[in-house]
Amino acid sequence: PPPPPPAALEPVFEELADKSSDMLSFGEVDTSTKAGAALAAEHGWKKGDAGTVLKVFTRPESGFGTREGEWLEMDGEVNMKELYGELTDELDDSLVTVIEEAQQLQNFIQYHKRTLPKVFLFSKKTVPTALYKAMALEYEGRLDLSIIGDKDESILKQFNVNSFPSLLVMGGMKDMGDGQQQIQMNQYPGKKYQFKPINKFLSKYAGPPLAAVEVATQPAFEKACQPACLLTLVKGSESD
Repeated sequence: PPPPPPAALEPVFEELADKSSDMLSFGEVDTSTKAGAALAAEHGWKKGDAGTVLKVFTRPESGFGTREGEWLEMDGEVNMKELYGELTDELDDSLVTVIEEAQQLQNFIQYHKRTLPKVFLFSKKTVPTALYKAMALEYEGRLDLSIIGDKDESILKQFNVNSFPSLLVMGGMKDMGDGQQQIQMNQYPGKKYQFKPINKFLSKYAGPPLAAVEVATQPAFEKACQPACLLTLVKGSESD
C-alpha cells in the first residue's frame, strides 16, 4: 500500500509529539517552501515523493560524528501506537548495561565508568524500555544506568529488592557503627514510572550537564579535564 497522505499522518504525528515530548523531539519540514525543500533534499527527499516521509535521528553508536538519520517505512494506515513503536525502536540502547549475574554486577560497580553514579533498574524483563533508553541518553556522561533481571536471588537479596520494577541509585557510604560502613542505596519513591518524576529523582544524583569550557592556562586545563575531556585546539590571534 502507498504511504499515508499528509492529512492522515499529521494529526497522529501531532498527538504523539504532544504526549511524548519528554522523551522525543519532534520537528516538521514544509517542503512547499524553498528553504524547506532545500533542507529536505539534503536528506534525500525528492520533489514529487508521494505522501509524508519520516526520518529519525538518533545518537551515533560512537557518540560522535554526524547524525545521518534513518527513514521510516510508512505503508498504508498508521496509528499512534505503531508510530511510537517505530520511533522508540530507533533509540540507542548501548548506554544501558544489562546485568544477569553477580559477577557482572561486581564488574559494573568496580570498573564500568567508575566516576559516574550507578543506577539500577530491577525488572522482570532485561530489555530496556523506551523510557529507560531515553533516560540513558538524557544522562549520558552523568549517570551510569543498568538493568537487572529477577533470576539471580543473591543480587535481589543484596539490594533488598522484592518488587518489580524497582529503581535505585548508589549513593555514598553509610556509617553502620563499630567502624562498619555500608553502601547507601537511594530508592525511587514513586509508583508511576514516567519520564518527569523519574527525571526529577535522578537529577538529584547526576553530575552537572556536560558543557564546553574554554581554557587558557595549564592549571585551568587540569581542573577542567577531570577525569577526562575532549580537547579542541583553536588558533588565537598573534598577540595571544
